[in-house]
Amino acid sequence: MALQHGRSLSFPSSSHPVVSQFDDNLSRLRSSEATCSSLSSFNAKINGLRNLYESIDDLLLLSHIQQIVSEECVDDYIKLLDACSSVKDLISLAKQDLRDLLSAVRRKDVQGINAYLASRKKSKKMIQKSLKNLKRSASATSENASILKDAESVAISILESLLSYVLGHESKRSLLSKLIHSKKVSDVENEFNKVESFLQLNQESELVNHIKEMDSDIQVVEEDLKSIFRQLIKTRFDDNLSRLRSSEDAFSSLSSINATISGLGNLYESIDDLLSLPHIQQIVSEECIDDFIKLLDACSCVKDLISLAKQDLRDLLSAVRRKDARGINAYIYSRRNSKKMIQKCLKKLRVLRRNASATSENASMLKDAESVSISMLGSLLSYVCGMKMQERKSSWSLVSKLMHSKKVFDDENEFNKVDSFLQLSQENELVNHIKKWTQAFKLLKKNSNSYTGS
Repeated sequence: MALQHGRSLSFPSSSHPVVSQFDDNLSRLRSSEATCSSLSSFNAKINGLRNLYESIDDLLLLSHIQQIVSEECVDDYIKLLDACSSVKDLISLAKQDLRDLLSAVRRKDVQGINAYLASRKKSKKMIQKSLKNLKRSASATSENASILKDAESVAISILESLLSYVLGHESKRSLLSKLIHSKKVSDVENEFNKVESFLQLNQESELVNHIKEMDSDIQVVEEDLKSIFRQLIKTRFDDNLSRLRSSEDAFSSLSSINATISGLGNLYESIDDLLSLPHIQQIVSEECIDDFIKLLDACSCVKDLISLAKQDLRDLLSAVRRKDARGINAYIYSRRNSKKMIQKCLKKLRVLRRNASATSENASMLKDAESVSISMLGSLLSYVCGMKMQERKSSWSLVSKLMHSKKVFDDENEFNKVDSFLQLSQENELVNHIKKWTQAFKLLKKNSNSYTGS
């Protein structure tokens, strides 16, 4: 597959050094698109791909880059992560098959040799299936270029070339026909095809030497792919984290909160991938796990408070429609109790945040995620409690403001609007406001459940 050309990131002429580094890494990979002729020749490409995604890590820290990275790109990026994992597994399988064959040949185990041939046949079908998936991904990323799209296109091309090499090329002549005309295996033949040729020719010593040489090369390729896989996971985590940090002060409605809670879900999905990596498991301390459990408890508390607020509003809506003064008073009483519970939960979150910042010298990725999560949950509770991220500079009480105005501000906190409509006895506006709000509440509860794994 040819790498994509003629695509531009359209950055200003005075590019940031990080952007220049990305462009250099991308250009090097594109200039080396010639077909690889051996396993060892793939190493340079895979290392170049790792360098490319290291530069993407730095790019995603730039605010103007975050703005042009679409959700579609992020979804495609997850598919690339899955594709890389699949290729990594297929390479590991090929390595193990060759080692089993080497053992069988040395022991002159015919059954073991036949087992290799059967496994090789099965592997080829798996590789062909994976190649089809990569081709579909390649065709889906040919338009609407962005940073991740350009990098993804190059990555897919390299993975496709590697799988095609492991699959082995099919000659127009059959293997048997070639063996009739020659008893010599070509030096330029695909290394995997050579194995089959040596087997057909019963050239045992040549086969053993060839597999031993291949083993070291395929081991390096496997390690390089593992490194790429780790880098892709880290890049995905860093992207999710930077998106959340850029939206920390953007809460203005329940719908904006929903987007953030959904982002937290994406962040912890990427943490799931991170925790599958051995070197990450080693740096995750017991303290991090304990803090994580405390965060889980806090999140469960927030979820319960959201559910309570939703039920209170439904009860209020019913009471207003029935003109039930006792029901309305019950809402006001429940709302007062909810605020006390929210304040108590906010205190717990502040303690958690202090603990997280107290260990910042030995910060880990879990600590970074924990800090952002605490901030988001705190902002959410503050909003439900009736506080705004940026309060109006006014010392007027609600009653004082209502005396001066019979209008509810459009940009007012949605929970405060309920109080305002009640104070003004604007029944129709209150009913419409709560009904309009119901859908956003449903989505918020759904995202909260997803985030907590409920």
